[in-house]
Amino acid sequence: MIVYCGLRHFYIQQLEKDDAFYILTHADQIWDFSPELKQLGFTKDTPLNTVHHLNHRVEIIKIDLNDFYPHTETWLDFSQQYTAEIEVEYPHAWYVRLPSTKMAQHFGTDLVEYAAERGFSVIWGGGISKIVAKLAAHYTAHPNSDVLIPSEKTKDFMKQIPVQRLPLPEADILLKLGIVTLGELTEFPLQNLMAYFGTRARVLQQIALGEDPIPFQPRQNLEFSWEKDFTTEPELHQPAAGAILHSYLEKASECLAQELKANQKVTGRIVLQYEVENQPDAEVQRSLKKPTNDAKTLTRLLKQLLPAEPIISLRIVLQNLKPIPATQLEIFQSKKTKAELSEDILKKIPAQKGISISRRELVLEMWRELVL
Repeated sequence: MIVYCGLRHFYIQQLEKDDAFYILTHADQIWDFSPELKQLGFTKDTPLNTVHHLNHRVEIIKIDLNDFYPHTETWLDFSQQYTAEIEVEYPHAWYVRLPSTKMAQHFGTDLVEYAAERGFSVIWGGGISKIVAKLAAHYTAHPNSDVLIPSEKTKDFMKQIPVQRLPLPEADILLKLGIVTLGELTEFPLQNLMAYFGTRARVLQQIALGEDPIPFQPRQNLEFSWEKDFTTEPELHQPAAGAILHSYLEKASECLAQELKANQKVTGRIVLQYEVENQPDAEVQRSLKKPTNDAKTLTRLLKQLLPAEPIISLRIVLQNLKPIPATQLEIFQSKKTKAELSEDILKKIPAQKGISISRRELVLEMWRELVL
């Protein structure tokens, strides 16, 4: 089963706000707004020119979604406790694929509690596809409603959905044709529908049946790791500490930094799993404010995160890998070397010891070589 997860007022929560009300726009659409505006009758469909009549200062801000994706990682970390199959739609919305309805119910209940502890409100729903899951999350009127749509009830559920509930550019034309619900869309003759929408008609009916035009695409969680059991290391055969441990950390950092650079990546999180004598296995992690692939920086962070006690075994994992920023890519580009003159041309230049050749004479000689 696929579960849709969406956070209410996710973008507003990330802003440093004063006593003003905020409306956040993206791609000329309203993406989020201060919850207080609801009490004044404001919705996402309210024209922006009406904000001047709300008797309160309102700030309209354009946002870039890329600025908010780092704030999504905490929620994805929570979801990864249940499954590695996660597809991110927007910073505030993502899908997870779970093996059973029971597990989906358990996940949804825990997600609501997890969000409430952090001051967020979440909506969620599940179904056989992404579109069914999203509609289940948005269309169920009451929090206690059945937000998990079994496969055998998908057809009946989709029938009742108004066409306008879907962000389809064809919605207005469908309404003019008398097609008000998705159930009516599935029953409309395909040939007649193709007269208006061409091959797009098949996609529209596919959506109305609860099928995804683009299948679930889980993100690839690429990560690099390094591990060592010091008690089995031929040159050591005992837990490592002090200068010996630091030398291993430097080697590990160099190895991981080379892998990052070879794949043109930087890491945003370091996870350490280690074992200390007479203590349970431990794990510590740190999310980096500035992603890096520098070996010295990695070594410094590793020293800060590890305890002073001798380490029996250690595993270092680099996660949240991202492409190297464009400004950093330029550092690794090889410098262009100037083309040198061939030996034949140099022999023909009338140079003498202690006498420099003028630029004009040099250019003329090169021109004779290439043209005459």
